[in-house]
Amino acid sequence: AIVPLLFKGRLIELAQEQINNSVNAEVAFKDIDVSIFRDFPDITLGVEGISVDGVDKFKGTRLAQVGEVAIVLDILSVIKGDQLAVEDIRLLDTDLNVLVLEDGSANYDIAIPSEDDEETPEDESSSDFSLRLHNYSITNANLSYIDKSMGVDCLVKELNHQGNGDFTLSNFILETLTDIKELTVAYEGISYLSHVNTHLDAKLDIDMDKMLFILKENNLVLNGLDLGVDGSLEMPNDTDMLVDFKMASKKTEFKSLISLIPAIFLEGFEELKTSGTFNLDLKTKGTYNETNYPAFALDLQVDNGMIQYPDLPAAIKEISAKVHVEMPEGNDIDKTQVLIEKFHMDMANNPIDFYLSLLTPMSDPNVKAKLFANLDFATLKSVMPLEGYNLSGKLSSNLRMEGRYSSIEKEAYDEFQATGILALKNFSAKGDSIPYPITVDTVMFNFTPAYANLETFKGAVAGIKMESNGKIENYLGYVLGDETIKGRVNFKADVIDVNKFMTEDGEIAEETSTAEDTVPMEVI
Repeated sequence: AIVPLLFKGRLIELAQEQINNSVNAEVAFKDIDVSIFRDFPDITLGVEGISVDGVDKFKGTRLAQVGEVAIVLDILSVIKGDQLAVEDIRLLDTDLNVLVLEDGSANYDIAIPSEDDEETPEDESSSDFSLRLHNYSITNANLSYIDKSMGVDCLVKELNHQGNGDFTLSNFILETLTDIKELTVAYEGISYLSHVNTHLDAKLDIDMDKMLFILKENNLVLNGLDLGVDGSLEMPNDTDMLVDFKMASKKTEFKSLISLIPAIFLEGFEELKTSGTFNLDLKTKGTYNETNYPAFALDLQVDNGMIQYPDLPAAIKEISAKVHVEMPEGNDIDKTQVLIEKFHMDMANNPIDFYLSLLTPMSDPNVKAKLFANLDFATLKSVMPLEGYNLSGKLSSNLRMEGRYSSIEKEAYDEFQATGILALKNFSAKGDSIPYPITVDTVMFNFTPAYANLETFKGAVAGIKMESNGKIENYLGYVLGDETIKGRVNFKADVIDVNKFMTEDGEIAEETSTAEDTVPMEVI
Protein backbone atom coordinates (compact mmCIF):
# COMPACT_ATOMS: atom_id res chain seq x y z
CA ALA A 1 0.00 0.00 0.00
CA ILE A 2 2.89 2.41 0.63
CA VAL A 3 4.54 1.68 -2.75
CA PRO A 4 2.53 4.39 -4.59
CA LEU A 5 3.60 6.98 -2.00
CA LEU A 6 7.25 5.98 -2.21
CA PHE A 7 7.50 5.97 -5.99
CA LYS A 8 5.00 8.65 -7.09
CA GLY A 9 7.69 11.33 -7.35
CA ARG A 10 9.88 9.14 -9.53
CA LEU A 11 6.98 8.18 -11.79
CA ILE A 12 5.91 11.81 -12.29
CA GLU A 13 9.48 12.85 -13.08
CA LEU A 14 9.90 9.95 -15.50
CA ALA A 15 6.59 10.68 -17.27
CA GLN A 16 7.46 14.35 -17.82
CA GLU A 17 10.95 13.44 -19.01
CA GLN A 18 9.65 10.89 -21.51
CA ILE A 19 7.13 13.39 -22.91
CA ASN A 20 9.62 16.24 -23.29
CA ASN A 21 12.16 14.02 -25.01
CA SER A 22 9.67 12.50 -27.40
CA VAL A 23 7.46 15.19 -28.91
CA ASN A 24 7.66 18.62 -30.49
CA ALA A 25 4.49 20.06 -29.00
CA GLU A 26 3.16 21.84 -25.94
CA VAL A 27 2.12 19.05 -23.57
CA ALA A 28 0.55 19.62 -20.18
CA PHE A 29 -1.33 17.54 -17.62
CA LYS A 30 -3.20 18.40 -14.44
CA ASP A 31 -2.19 15.60 -12.13
CA ILE A 32 -0.70 12.15 -11.83
CA ASP A 33 -2.38 9.61 -9.57
CA VAL A 34 -0.66 6.42 -8.44
CA SER A 35 -2.83 3.64 -7.00
CA ILE A 36 -2.45 0.01 -6.03
CA PHE A 37 -6.17 -0.60 -5.57
CA ARG A 38 -7.49 -0.04 -9.12
CA ASP A 39 -5.64 -3.06 -10.60
CA PHE A 40 -4.43 -4.91 -7.52
CA PRO A 41 -1.78 -6.12 -7.04
CA ASP A 42 -0.26 -4.09 -9.90
CA ILE A 43 0.20 -0.32 -9.81
CA THR A 44 -1.94 2.00 -11.91
CA LEU A 45 -0.35 5.25 -13.06
CA GLY A 46 -3.13 7.68 -14.02
CA VAL A 47 -2.18 10.84 -15.92
CA GLU A 48 -5.15 13.21 -15.80
CA GLY A 49 -6.17 16.22 -17.88
CA ILE A 50 -3.66 15.83 -20.70
CA SER A 51 -3.55 18.45 -23.48
CA VAL A 52 -1.35 18.45 -26.56
CA ASP A 53 -1.17 21.74 -28.48
CA GLY A 54 0.59 22.35 -31.76
CA VAL A 55 3.57 24.63 -32.31
CA ASP A 56 4.94 26.57 -35.29
CA LYS A 57 2.40 26.49 -38.16
CA PHE A 58 -0.05 24.53 -35.96
CA LYS A 59 0.12 26.89 -33.02
CA GLY A 60 -3.37 27.47 -31.66
CA THR A 61 -4.59 24.06 -32.87
CA ARG A 62 -5.13 21.47 -30.15
CA LEU A 63 -4.20 17.98 -31.28
CA ALA A 64 -5.50 16.09 -28.27
CA GLN A 65 -7.42 16.48 -25.05
CA VAL A 66 -7.43 13.35 -22.88
CA GLY A 67 -9.38 12.98 -19.66
CA GLU A 68 -7.06 10.27 -18.35
CA VAL A 69 -4.44 7.81 -19.48
CA ALA A 70 -4.26 4.84 -17.12
CA ILE A 71 -1.09 2.75 -17.38
CA VAL A 72 -0.94 -0.50 -15.42
CA LEU A 73 2.61 -1.32 -14.28
CA ASP A 74 3.88 -4.58 -12.89
CA ILE A 75 4.45 -3.90 -9.19
CA LEU A 76 7.72 -5.86 -9.03
CA SER A 77 9.20 -3.85 -11.90
CA VAL A 78 8.38 -0.64 -9.98
CA ILE A 79 10.00 -1.91 -6.78
CA LYS A 80 13.12 -3.28 -8.51
CA GLY A 81 13.52 -0.03 -10.42
CA ASP A 82 15.44 -1.35 -13.42
CA GLN A 83 12.61 -1.36 -15.96
CA LEU A 84 8.94 -0.46 -15.74
CA ALA A 85 6.86 -3.24 -17.31
CA VAL A 86 3.64 -1.92 -18.92
CA GLU A 87 0.83 -4.49 -18.95
CA ASP A 88 -2.30 -2.47 -19.75
CA ILE A 89 -3.07 0.97 -21.26
CA ARG A 90 -6.47 2.70 -21.05
CA LEU A 91 -7.51 6.03 -22.59
CA LEU A 92 -10.63 7.74 -21.25
CA ASP A 93 -12.62 10.70 -22.63
CA THR A 94 -10.37 11.58 -25.54
CA ASP A 95 -10.81 14.27 -28.20
CA LEU A 96 -8.45 14.14 -31.20
CA ASN A 97 -8.30 16.83 -33.86
CA VAL A 98 -6.10 15.73 -36.77
CA LEU A 99 -5.30 18.34 -39.41
CA VAL A 100 -3.33 17.83 -42.63
CA LEU A 101 -2.58 20.97 -44.65
CA GLU A 102 -2.46 21.39 -48.42
CA ASP A 103 1.32 20.89 -48.40
CA GLY A 104 0.95 17.51 -46.67
CA SER A 105 2.24 18.63 -43.27
CA ALA A 106 0.26 17.15 -40.38
CA ASN A 107 -0.28 18.33 -36.82
CA TYR A 108 0.15 14.77 -35.50
CA ASP A 109 3.74 14.62 -36.80
CA ILE A 110 5.20 15.73 -33.48
CA ALA A 111 7.74 12.97 -32.81
CA ILE A 112 11.26 14.33 -32.41
CA PRO A 113 13.49 12.54 -34.98
CA SER A 114 16.62 10.75 -33.87
CA GLU A 115 19.90 12.62 -34.25
CA ASP A 116 21.48 9.54 -35.82
CA ASP A 117 20.97 9.21 -39.56
CA GLU A 118 21.51 5.46 -39.49
CA GLU A 119 19.17 3.18 -37.64
CA THR A 120 20.69 1.39 -34.70
CA PRO A 121 19.32 -1.65 -32.90
CA GLU A 122 17.48 -0.72 -29.74
CA ASP A 123 19.26 -1.76 -26.58
CA GLU A 124 16.47 -2.98 -24.36
CA SER A 125 18.70 -2.85 -21.30
CA SER A 126 19.03 0.95 -21.66
CA SER A 127 15.28 1.57 -21.89
CA ASP A 128 13.26 2.72 -18.89
CA PHE A 129 10.22 0.78 -20.13
CA SER A 130 9.49 -2.72 -21.30
CA LEU A 131 6.18 -3.67 -22.89
CA ARG A 132 4.34 -6.72 -21.62
CA LEU A 133 1.08 -5.42 -22.96
CA HIS A 134 -1.89 -7.79 -22.98
CA ASN A 135 -4.82 -5.37 -23.02
CA TYR A 136 -5.60 -1.85 -24.13
CA SER A 137 -8.81 0.16 -24.43
CA ILE A 138 -10.16 3.50 -25.64
CA THR A 139 -13.34 4.73 -23.98
CA ASN A 140 -15.56 7.60 -25.16
CA ALA A 141 -13.31 9.06 -27.82
CA ASN A 142 -14.14 11.62 -30.51
CA LEU A 143 -12.04 12.12 -33.62
CA SER A 144 -12.01 14.88 -36.21
CA TYR A 145 -9.80 14.19 -39.23
CA ILE A 146 -9.45 16.90 -41.89
CA ASP A 147 -7.02 16.25 -44.75
CA LYS A 148 -6.91 19.31 -47.00
CA SER A 149 -4.31 17.72 -49.27
CA MET A 150 -6.68 14.85 -50.17
CA GLY A 151 -10.05 16.55 -49.65
CA VAL A 152 -11.00 13.99 -46.99
CA ASP A 153 -13.08 14.76 -43.90
CA CYS A 154 -13.84 12.17 -41.24
CA LEU A 155 -15.79 12.61 -38.02
CA VAL A 156 -16.04 9.92 -35.34
CA LYS A 157 -18.31 10.37 -32.33
CA GLU A 158 -18.30 8.22 -29.18
CA LEU A 159 -15.73 5.62 -30.14
CA ASN A 160 -15.22 2.69 -27.77
CA HIS A 161 -12.47 0.22 -28.64
CA GLN A 162 -10.69 -2.58 -26.83
CA GLY A 163 -8.09 -5.14 -27.79
CA ASN A 164 -6.27 -8.00 -26.15
CA GLY A 165 -3.34 -10.15 -27.16
CA ASP A 166 0.11 -11.15 -25.98
CA PHE A 167 2.24 -8.34 -27.37
CA THR A 168 5.36 -9.95 -25.92
CA LEU A 169 5.25 -12.58 -28.69
CA SER A 170 6.35 -11.98 -32.26
CA ASN A 171 3.39 -14.00 -33.56
CA PHE A 172 0.05 -13.65 -31.75
CA ILE A 173 -3.71 -13.21 -32.20
CA LEU A 174 -5.13 -9.75 -31.47
CA GLU A 175 -8.86 -9.70 -30.74
CA THR A 176 -10.54 -6.30 -31.07
CA LEU A 177 -14.01 -4.90 -30.56
CA THR A 178 -14.99 -1.44 -31.85
CA ASP A 179 -18.21 0.55 -31.53
CA ILE A 180 -18.81 4.00 -33.03
CA LYS A 181 -22.06 5.85 -32.41
CA GLU A 182 -21.68 8.11 -35.46
CA LEU A 183 -19.24 7.83 -38.35
CA THR A 184 -19.19 10.45 -41.11
CA VAL A 185 -16.82 10.27 -44.08
CA ALA A 186 -16.72 12.84 -46.89
CA TYR A 187 -14.51 13.25 -49.95
CA GLU A 188 -14.36 16.49 -51.94
CA GLY A 189 -17.42 17.75 -50.09
CA ILE A 190 -19.54 14.65 -50.82
CA SER A 191 -20.63 12.54 -47.84
CA TYR A 192 -20.26 8.82 -48.49
CA LEU A 193 -21.11 7.83 -44.92
CA SER A 194 -23.27 10.13 -42.79
CA HIS A 195 -23.80 9.58 -39.04
CA VAL A 196 -23.49 5.82 -39.46
CA ASN A 197 -23.60 3.60 -36.38
CA THR A 198 -20.61 1.28 -36.76
CA HIS A 199 -19.59 -2.00 -35.14
CA LEU A 200 -16.45 -3.99 -35.94
CA ASP A 201 -15.54 -7.35 -34.41
CA ALA A 202 -12.12 -8.34 -35.73
CA LYS A 203 -9.37 -10.86 -35.12
CA LEU A 204 -5.89 -10.27 -36.50
CA ASP A 205 -3.16 -12.86 -36.87
CA ILE A 206 -0.05 -10.73 -36.39
CA ASP A 207 3.47 -11.74 -37.38
CA MET A 208 5.76 -8.94 -36.22
CA ASP A 209 8.87 -10.48 -37.78
CA LYS A 210 7.31 -10.37 -41.25
CA MET A 211 5.10 -7.36 -40.46
CA LEU A 212 2.18 -9.42 -41.72
CA PHE A 213 -1.40 -8.83 -40.50
CA ILE A 214 -4.09 -11.33 -41.50
CA LEU A 215 -7.76 -10.64 -40.83
CA LYS A 216 -9.73 -13.56 -39.42
CA GLU A 217 -13.45 -13.95 -38.61
CA ASN A 218 -14.18 -10.26 -39.09
CA ASN A 219 -17.61 -8.71 -39.02
CA LEU A 220 -18.36 -5.09 -39.94
CA VAL A 221 -21.84 -3.62 -39.37
CA LEU A 222 -22.78 -0.19 -40.77
CA ASN A 223 -26.23 0.67 -39.42
CA GLY A 224 -28.11 -2.43 -40.66
CA LEU A 225 -25.59 -3.42 -43.34
CA ASP A 226 -23.69 -6.55 -42.26
CA LEU A 227 -20.40 -7.16 -44.10
CA GLY A 228 -17.79 -9.88 -43.94
CA VAL A 229 -14.19 -8.77 -44.32
CA ASP A 230 -11.08 -10.88 -44.87
CA GLY A 231 -7.64 -10.38 -46.30
CA SER A 232 -4.15 -9.33 -45.33
CA LEU A 233 -1.79 -6.40 -44.99
CA GLU A 234 1.97 -6.84 -45.22
CA MET A 235 4.74 -4.27 -44.86
CA PRO A 236 7.89 -5.94 -46.22
CA ASN A 237 9.92 -2.69 -46.14
CA ASP A 238 9.71 0.93 -45.11
CA THR A 239 7.99 2.11 -48.31
CA ASP A 240 5.55 -0.57 -49.46
CA MET A 241 2.29 -1.98 -48.15
CA LEU A 242 0.91 -5.11 -49.79
CA VAL A 243 -2.87 -5.20 -49.42
CA ASP A 244 -5.33 -7.93 -50.32
CA PHE A 245 -8.84 -7.35 -48.94
CA LYS A 246 -12.30 -8.60 -49.82
CA MET A 247 -15.57 -7.32 -48.45
CA ALA A 248 -18.98 -8.82 -49.19
CA SER A 249 -22.51 -8.45 -47.83
CA LYS A 250 -23.56 -11.20 -45.43
CA LYS A 251 -27.22 -10.31 -45.53
CA THR A 252 -28.83 -9.77 -48.93
CA GLU A 253 -32.10 -8.21 -47.81
CA PHE A 254 -32.60 -4.82 -49.45
CA LYS A 255 -33.50 -3.30 -46.08
CA SER A 256 -29.95 -3.69 -44.78
CA LEU A 257 -28.59 -1.69 -47.72
CA ILE A 258 -30.98 1.25 -47.39
CA SER A 259 -30.10 1.55 -43.70
CA LEU A 260 -27.13 3.65 -44.88
CA ILE A 261 -29.55 6.40 -45.94
CA PRO A 262 -29.62 8.60 -42.80
CA ALA A 263 -33.18 9.93 -43.20
CA ILE A 264 -34.59 6.43 -43.67
CA PHE A 265 -32.54 4.84 -40.89
CA LEU A 266 -33.48 7.42 -38.27
CA GLU A 267 -37.20 7.66 -38.98
CA GLY A 268 -39.08 4.47 -38.11
CA PHE A 269 -36.55 2.17 -39.73
CA GLU A 270 -37.64 -0.94 -37.84
CA GLU A 271 -41.28 -0.53 -38.93
CA LEU A 272 -40.33 0.08 -42.55
CA LYS A 273 -41.76 -2.47 -45.03
CA THR A 274 -39.22 -3.61 -47.61
CA SER A 275 -38.58 -6.37 -50.09
CA GLY A 276 -35.96 -7.17 -52.68
CA THR A 277 -32.35 -8.32 -52.67
CA PHE A 278 -28.92 -6.89 -53.26
CA ASN A 279 -25.30 -8.01 -53.60
CA LEU A 280 -22.27 -5.94 -52.69
CA ASP A 281 -18.67 -6.94 -53.39
CA LEU A 282 -15.58 -4.86 -52.79
CA LYS A 283 -12.02 -5.94 -53.58
CA THR A 284 -8.65 -4.26 -53.39
CA LYS A 285 -5.31 -5.90 -54.11
CA GLY A 286 -1.81 -4.69 -54.89
CA THR A 287 1.01 -2.50 -53.62
CA TYR A 288 0.48 0.86 -51.98
CA ASN A 289 3.33 3.39 -51.70
CA GLU A 290 4.07 6.98 -52.68
CA THR A 291 3.86 6.20 -56.41
CA ASN A 292 1.48 3.24 -56.64
CA TYR A 293 -2.11 2.42 -55.72
CA PRO A 294 -3.58 -1.09 -55.38
CA ALA A 295 -6.31 -2.23 -57.76
CA PHE A 296 -9.86 -1.51 -56.64
CA ALA A 297 -13.24 -2.88 -57.76
CA LEU A 298 -16.77 -2.42 -56.45
CA ASP A 299 -19.92 -4.16 -57.70
CA LEU A 300 -23.44 -3.43 -56.47
CA GLN A 301 -26.65 -4.95 -57.79
CA VAL A 302 -30.20 -4.37 -56.53
CA ASP A 303 -33.18 -6.40 -57.74
CA ASN A 304 -36.92 -5.86 -57.15
CA GLY A 305 -36.44 -3.42 -54.29
CA MET A 306 -39.44 -1.93 -52.48
CA ILE A 307 -39.82 0.58 -49.63
CA GLN A 308 -43.06 1.45 -47.88
CA TYR A 309 -43.51 3.55 -44.77
CA PRO A 310 -45.94 1.92 -42.31
CA ASP A 311 -48.50 4.76 -42.26
CA LEU A 312 -48.47 5.57 -45.98
CA PRO A 313 -50.66 3.94 -48.65
CA ALA A 314 -48.20 3.68 -51.55
CA ALA A 315 -44.66 2.35 -51.94
CA ILE A 316 -41.43 3.16 -53.74
CA LYS A 317 -41.17 0.06 -55.88
CA GLU A 318 -39.39 -1.54 -58.83
CA ILE A 319 -36.06 -0.37 -57.42
CA SER A 320 -33.20 -1.82 -59.42
CA ALA A 321 -29.57 -0.87 -59.88
CA LYS A 322 -26.36 -2.19 -61.34
CA VAL A 323 -23.15 -0.31 -60.49
CA HIS A 324 -19.52 -1.10 -61.28
CA VAL A 325 -16.50 0.99 -60.25
CA GLU A 326 -13.00 -0.17 -61.10
CA MET A 327 -9.44 1.14 -60.93
CA PRO A 328 -6.43 -0.96 -62.05
CA GLU A 329 -3.22 -1.10 -60.02
CA GLY A 330 -0.72 1.67 -60.70
CA ASN A 331 -0.32 5.39 -60.26
CA ASP A 332 -2.82 6.53 -62.87
CA ILE A 333 -6.14 7.31 -61.21
CA ASP A 334 -7.29 8.50 -64.60
CA LYS A 335 -7.88 4.85 -65.56
CA THR A 336 -10.79 4.66 -63.11
CA GLN A 337 -14.06 3.58 -64.70
CA VAL A 338 -17.54 4.27 -63.31
CA LEU A 339 -20.55 2.54 -64.82
CA ILE A 340 -24.12 2.86 -63.56
CA GLU A 341 -25.59 0.47 -66.06
CA LYS A 342 -29.05 0.73 -64.59
CA PHE A 343 -30.92 2.72 -61.98
CA HIS A 344 -34.71 2.71 -61.86
CA MET A 345 -37.46 3.28 -59.33
CA ASP A 346 -41.14 4.12 -59.32
CA MET A 347 -42.61 6.42 -56.65
CA ALA A 348 -46.42 6.21 -56.80
CA ASN A 349 -46.35 5.95 -60.61
CA ASN A 350 -43.55 8.52 -60.81
CA PRO A 351 -40.75 6.77 -62.75
CA ILE A 352 -37.08 7.76 -62.57
CA ASP A 353 -34.38 6.24 -64.81
CA PHE A 354 -30.67 7.08 -64.82
CA TYR A 355 -27.61 5.83 -66.72
CA LEU A 356 -23.97 6.92 -66.41
CA SER A 357 -20.66 5.92 -67.96
CA LEU A 358 -17.55 7.86 -66.92
CA LEU A 359 -14.02 7.26 -68.27
CA THR A 360 -10.74 9.19 -67.87
CA PRO A 361 -12.23 11.31 -65.05
CA MET A 362 -9.01 13.16 -64.21
CA SER A 363 -7.51 14.16 -67.56
CA ASP A 364 -10.48 14.51 -69.91
CA PRO A 365 -13.81 13.25 -68.52
CA ASN A 366 -15.53 11.12 -71.14
CA VAL A 367 -19.13 11.02 -70.01
CA LYS A 368 -22.31 9.42 -71.27
CA ALA A 369 -25.42 10.02 -69.18
CA LYS A 370 -29.20 9.84 -69.44
CA LEU A 371 -31.86 11.06 -67.02
CA PHE A 372 -35.58 10.53 -67.43
CA ALA A 373 -38.07 11.50 -64.76
CA ASN A 374 -41.76 12.34 -64.40
CA LEU A 375 -42.78 13.53 -60.95
CA ASP A 376 -46.17 14.58 -59.66
CA PHE A 377 -45.31 16.28 -56.36
CA ALA A 378 -48.85 15.94 -55.06
CA THR A 379 -48.54 12.14 -55.06
CA LEU A 380 -45.16 12.03 -53.26
CA LYS A 381 -46.85 12.40 -49.87
CA SER A 382 -48.36 8.96 -50.43
CA VAL A 383 -44.90 7.33 -50.44
CA MET A 384 -42.71 9.70 -48.39
CA PRO A 385 -43.33 11.20 -44.93
CA LEU A 386 -43.75 14.91 -45.74
CA GLU A 387 -45.54 16.01 -42.59
CA GLY A 388 -45.57 19.78 -42.33
CA TYR A 389 -45.13 20.26 -46.09
CA ASN A 390 -47.61 20.84 -48.88
CA LEU A 391 -46.24 20.27 -52.37
CA SER A 392 -47.94 20.19 -55.75
CA GLY A 393 -46.96 20.51 -59.40
CA LYS A 394 -45.38 18.36 -62.08
CA LEU A 395 -41.73 18.00 -63.08
CA SER A 396 -40.59 16.32 -66.29
CA SER A 397 -37.06 15.83 -67.58
CA ASN A 398 -35.51 14.00 -70.49
CA LEU A 399 -31.78 14.76 -70.62
CA ARG A 400 -28.95 13.18 -72.60
CA MET A 401 -25.25 13.93 -72.52
CA GLU A 402 -22.37 12.29 -74.38
CA GLY A 403 -18.84 13.42 -75.21
CA ARG A 404 -15.49 14.56 -73.86
CA TYR A 405 -14.85 17.57 -71.70
CA SER A 406 -12.07 18.67 -74.10
CA SER A 407 -14.73 19.31 -76.75
CA ILE A 408 -16.38 21.82 -74.42
CA GLU A 409 -13.02 23.47 -73.66
CA LYS A 410 -12.30 24.14 -77.32
CA GLU A 411 -15.97 25.02 -77.99
CA ALA A 412 -16.32 22.18 -80.49
CA TYR A 413 -19.98 21.76 -79.61
CA ASP A 414 -20.64 19.59 -82.67
CA GLU A 415 -18.50 16.90 -80.97
CA PHE A 416 -20.52 16.90 -77.75
CA GLN A 417 -24.15 15.87 -77.44
CA ALA A 418 -26.23 17.59 -74.78
CA THR A 419 -29.94 17.73 -75.42
CA GLY A 420 -33.18 17.65 -73.52
CA ILE A 421 -35.69 19.61 -71.53
CA LEU A 422 -36.44 20.27 -67.89
CA ALA A 423 -39.93 21.58 -67.19
CA LEU A 424 -41.85 22.44 -64.03
CA LYS A 425 -45.53 23.45 -64.11
CA ASN A 426 -48.08 24.56 -61.53
CA PHE A 427 -45.63 24.05 -58.69
CA SER A 428 -46.44 25.15 -55.14
CA ALA A 429 -44.42 24.67 -51.97
CA LYS A 430 -45.45 25.51 -48.43
CA GLY A 431 -44.07 24.10 -45.20
CA ASP A 432 -42.73 24.56 -41.72
CA SER A 433 -39.15 25.15 -42.88
CA ILE A 434 -40.06 27.09 -46.05
CA PRO A 435 -39.97 30.74 -44.94
CA TYR A 436 -42.13 32.08 -47.79
CA PRO A 437 -44.74 30.38 -50.00
CA ILE A 438 -43.34 29.58 -53.45
CA THR A 439 -45.43 29.16 -56.57
CA VAL A 440 -44.22 28.48 -60.10
CA ASP A 441 -46.63 28.72 -62.99
CA THR A 442 -44.09 27.41 -65.47
CA VAL A 443 -40.34 26.91 -65.88
CA MET A 444 -38.85 25.59 -69.11
CA PHE A 445 -35.15 24.84 -69.68
CA ASN A 446 -33.93 23.70 -73.10
CA PHE A 447 -30.40 22.25 -73.11
CA THR A 448 -27.75 22.43 -75.84
CA PRO A 449 -23.98 21.75 -75.55
CA ALA A 450 -23.23 25.48 -75.49
CA TYR A 451 -25.91 26.75 -73.14
CA ALA A 452 -29.03 26.06 -71.13
CA ASN A 453 -31.83 28.21 -72.46
CA LEU A 454 -34.30 29.43 -69.87
CA GLU A 455 -37.20 29.88 -72.23
CA THR A 456 -39.61 31.06 -69.59
CA PHE A 457 -40.10 31.42 -65.86
CA LYS A 458 -43.28 32.71 -64.23
CA GLY A 459 -43.90 32.45 -60.54
CA ALA A 460 -44.09 34.17 -57.18
CA VAL A 461 -42.21 34.22 -53.88
CA ALA A 462 -44.03 35.56 -50.81
CA GLY A 463 -46.77 36.77 -53.16
CA ILE A 464 -44.36 38.83 -55.28
CA LYS A 465 -44.87 37.99 -58.96
CA MET A 466 -41.74 37.41 -61.03
CA GLU A 467 -40.89 36.63 -64.64
CA SER A 468 -37.57 35.69 -66.22
CA ASN A 469 -35.87 34.32 -69.33
CA GLY A 470 -32.34 34.10 -70.70
CA LYS A 471 -29.33 31.88 -71.33
CA ILE A 472 -26.87 30.19 -68.97
CA GLU A 473 -23.63 29.56 -70.85
CA ASN A 474 -20.74 27.17 -70.20
CA TYR A 475 -22.74 25.11 -67.72
CA LEU A 476 -20.97 21.93 -68.87
CA GLY A 477 -17.56 23.50 -68.31
CA TYR A 478 -18.74 24.43 -64.83
CA VAL A 479 -20.08 20.96 -64.02
CA LEU A 480 -17.34 18.83 -65.63
CA GLY A 481 -14.36 21.10 -65.09
CA ASP A 482 -13.38 24.13 -63.04
CA GLU A 483 -14.62 26.83 -65.39
CA THR A 484 -16.78 29.87 -64.78
CA ILE A 485 -20.47 29.75 -65.53
CA LYS A 486 -21.80 32.75 -67.46
CA GLY A 487 -25.19 34.00 -68.50
CA ARG A 488 -27.55 36.77 -69.42
CA VAL A 489 -30.94 36.72 -67.72
CA ASN A 490 -33.85 39.13 -68.01
CA PHE A 491 -35.79 39.57 -64.78
CA LYS A 492 -39.04 41.43 -64.15
CA ALA A 493 -41.14 41.73 -60.99
CA ASP A 494 -43.92 43.86 -59.63
CA VAL A 495 -43.43 45.87 -56.43
CA ILE A 496 -41.10 43.98 -54.06
CA ASP A 497 -42.28 44.34 -50.48
CA VAL A 498 -39.03 44.04 -48.51
CA ASN A 499 -40.98 43.92 -45.23
CA LYS A 500 -41.98 40.34 -46.04
CA PHE A 501 -38.34 39.26 -45.86
CA MET A 502 -37.65 40.89 -42.49
CA THR A 503 -37.40 39.12 -39.13
CA GLU A 504 -40.30 38.95 -36.68
CA ASP A 505 -39.01 41.89 -34.65
CA GLY A 506 -38.98 44.06 -37.78
CA GLU A 507 -35.20 44.31 -38.16
CA ILE A 508 -33.15 43.04 -41.05
CA ALA A 509 -31.18 39.94 -40.06
CA GLU A 510 -27.51 40.85 -39.76
CA GLU A 511 -24.66 38.55 -40.76
CA THR A 512 -21.99 37.95 -38.19
CA SER A 513 -18.80 39.69 -39.25
CA THR A 514 -15.29 39.30 -37.99
CA ALA A 515 -12.88 42.21 -37.92
CA GLU A 516 -9.95 39.90 -38.60
CA ASP A 517 -11.50 38.53 -41.81
CA THR A 518 -9.10 39.68 -44.54
CA VAL A 519 -10.13 37.18 -47.20
CA PRO A 520 -10.67 39.11 -50.45
CA MET A 521 -14.09 39.04 -52.06
CA GLU A 522 -14.59 36.73 -55.02
CA VAL A 523 -17.02 36.52 -57.88
CA ILE A 524 -20.13 34.59 -56.87
